[in-house]
Amino acid sequence: MTRIEKQLKNIGGWRLGFISQAESLSIDALAVEGQVPAWLHGAFVSTGPAVFELDGQHVDHWFQGLGMLKGFYFNMGQVGFKNKMLHSDSYKHHVLGEPEPPEYDDGNVTVFPFGDKGSAMTEASVDCSFDPKSLETIGHIAYQGELDAHLTLAHLVVDPVSKHYVNVGIQFGPTTRYLIYTIDTVSCKQDVIAAYESSLPFYMHSFSVTNRYIILFQSPLVFDVEALMSGGGFTEMLTKAEGAPTQFILINRETGESTAILHEESMCFHQVNAIESTDTIVVDSCDIDRIDGYADGLFELLCGPDYQVIPAHLKRHTIALQSNSVSTVQLTAAALEFPRINDAYVASDYRYVYAALTEGSHNFFDGLIKVDVEQQKDIKYYRDDCYFGEPIFVAHPDASTEDDGVILSLAFDAVRNQSLLVVLDAQSFTELAHAYIPIPIPFGLHGHWFAE
Repeated sequence: MTRIEKQLKNIGGWRLGFISQAESLSIDALAVEGQVPAWLHGAFVSTGPAVFELDGQHVDHWFQGLGMLKGFYFNMGQVGFKNKMLHSDSYKHHVLGEPEPPEYDDGNVTVFPFGDKGSAMTEASVDCSFDPKSLETIGHIAYQGELDAHLTLAHLVVDPVSKHYVNVGIQFGPTTRYLIYTIDTVSCKQDVIAAYESSLPFYMHSFSVTNRYIILFQSPLVFDVEALMSGGGFTEMLTKAEGAPTQFILINRETGESTAILHEESMCFHQVNAIESTDTIVVDSCDIDRIDGYADGLFELLCGPDYQVIPAHLKRHTIALQSNSVSTVQLTAAALEFPRINDAYVASDYRYVYAALTEGSHNFFDGLIKVDVEQQKDIKYYRDDCYFGEPIFVAHPDASTEDDGVILSLAFDAVRNQSLLVVLDAQSFTELAHAYIPIPIPFGLHGHWFAE
């Protein structure tokens, strides 16, 4: 047991959700308290770091742990569960002793449906394919096409124009190129549709798309390219470029022209949505006032008795296209992260954001929140001694409103030291059901709904 793991266990509470756990389970039917809607049919699959001791050393940052896939399977009110370590080349090297992988490929950040398979991704350019039903790792996705990038973003968006996935690749050089490209999940072909060049290699985790624009967010948080290329740790490869601007970058999809619009200094992991009209673009995002927001996941800080999450706030940025100016309002006083919406409303007028909530004295994600961005109101959900992962929205098959569906979240009960699935009614934001798993699952990052 490493020093860090001992500290986490000694303090206990929510920190137990950061203890390594590689055990796999396969349970046909969990014991459900409450009622899961009979119409809910498919799988909620997510990923996240689960093993933090590599080669006898504890990793420095939460995001550096080896990835575990988790799947909840819904059929006529019953819920099955599986979990497996992702057998990436990184896993095979560190755990099975196979030769060093040529590139980091451990998909511990997010998953997406990819044809009849799944894609497990991080910000490296190599993605792992897996079977959504068995969670068996299949291998790397063999992409085709013109993309030449050192990194890609971890968040795909469904392009409102082509209906394919769209993403951003980052290519380092004398200038840094941000390559916007679409992905055909049948042919695995990648096509670059736009590009932006920057003198600074600024870090991004997500972006937004409208019919006419790609929206990037540039903060003073930049890559140390030398440290990145030499395999440096998560915090070593990121630094602040003093005096660098914070700005929205609008890329016109038809002309390729880009416009930089200055904004107050901040950083943002997660853009939520963008809405385009004739004269404005509205961008909703979770903004952090400090540039070192990534430090939240450092184990040296997580082990500290006075740890506090660096708060992110949901803000609406209205960009005036004629004056190239931006005005900002905060949509709720609550601190929140891991925002999700009804995916059918990407790049469209929408009303509701669902997120993990940081509130009270627990200093971690101790609730869930639904924000009405139109009325600037919110509803919160808590369970005693429980801490929550990203909330996933699943629409009712005959939905008549944007929020007609359910919310799914993988939570951790710090008293029982067990994880549980929580199912909420998305409209009332009240609990419909929950189901415990016999073991604790380390806190994860992102997931997706796999319809059948």
